[in-house]
Amino acid sequence: MKKLAHALASAAISTLLLSSSWAASAVSQESAADDLEAQLEQLKLPANTLPAGLATESVYAVQSRYSPLARRHEIGLGFGHNFTGNGFFTMQQFEMGYRYHLSDRWSIGASGAYGINRLTSSGQRLLDETGLLPDAAYVKYRADVMGTINTFYGKLRFSPDSVIYFDQYISFGPALIQTDLAAAFGGALDVGFSVWMGRKGAVRFGAKGNFYNEKRRASESFTQHWVGHLDLAFLMGGEGSVDVR
Repeated sequence: MKKLAHALASAAISTLLLSSSWAASAVSQESAADDLEAQLEQLKLPANTLPAGLATESVYAVQSRYSPLARRHEIGLGFGHNFTGNGFFTMQQFEMGYRYHLSDRWSIGASGAYGINRLTSSGQRLLDETGLLPDAAYVKYRADVMGTINTFYGKLRFSPDSVIYFDQYISFGPALIQTDLAAAFGGALDVGFSVWMGRKGAVRFGAKGNFYNEKRRASESFTQHWVGHLDLAFLMGGEGSVDVR
């Protein structure tokens, strides 16, 4: 009888110990869960910020671009000067353009330019000596519709807090060229760089060429007319991205 009572007492004590251990374990797990929730709350960050301990270089390695372009509108104003031609006329142009970015890589746009022309020293000498204008035409207006591809995206770092972002682009499409003598349809090609100034601005510079059949006073031939240009652009719409400057 005493052995039975001793066995029951031992069993009761063991049950109490196991229950106490289970309760302590449950409390410990609940406390750990609360601590984990608190840690996760601390990891939550406001939009467009980085964790304090994360180096910006780690983000540069995976970030697509500083300011996304997809579904954004771009309006630009620019100036250009021709560096090819017939040698008798020189031209400066003022240009205005619109571009819609389909994605970070592709865009479509239209532009128009007004040209201011004057005789070169060769053309002026011919006019002074013979009293005749050269058999040449000069461009008065240009308009084009072009698709653009950004071939590669790059970043130039000048200091830990100074970074320039840029795209190298190629644009091509149909064009209308109005000379002093006739209008002609042809093609347009623009090759250059877009330097992004923050999230809203851009500077574009490059060389734009038109290819068309040029009619002159006494002759005509297929020709090309190239202009070096510099444009200031403003971007509208779109969403912000992580600031990793």
